[in-house]
Amino acid sequence: MTATFVLNTYTVNAEHRGNGTATRNPDLATYNYGSSVTLTATPNGGNSFVSWSGDTATATNPLTIVVTKNRNVTANFTYTLTTSVVAPGR
Repeated sequence: MTATFVLNTYTVNAEHRGNGTATRNPDLATYNYGSSVTLTATPNGGNSFVSWSGDTATATNPLTIVVTKNRNVTANFTYTLTTSVVAPGR
């Protein structure tokens, strides 16, 4: 009698909301149960990374997760606006 075992594999989807990118390292279609994936959020110029949302909620960047199930995470970015006030008569 022969036993056949199959390693469970899962997906990790990294999306972005706002002006920036979300990357996975390693960047694979599926990941073996127990493997580590590093998610990195990179804002475009003038923007800032705020947090991860979805199946993982944290502001840690980069973020390393251990794969135990399918995950969908979103990197959230905000635009930084700098202004100055000029008083009348000056």
